[in-house]
Amino acid sequence: MFIYDTAHVYFKFGLLDLYMGFFQNNQKAWNAGEKWMRKVVVVGSDQTNKIYSKSLLSALT
Repeated sequence: MFIYDTAHVYFKFGLLDLYMGFFQNNQKAWNAGEKWMRKVVVVGSDQTNKIYSKSLLSALT
């Protein structure tokens, strides 16, 4: 559960930075937003892999 909460926080930060970067033409904020979104993908896919491998393992046993 903690991982999803973390990804959710990263996502909010990312959206805020992308919004500021786009509407204020602020390249620094846009780059920061992209970094946050990459973190969301990494954290989210890591958690998905853990859940998938757990369910696969329980199906095999």
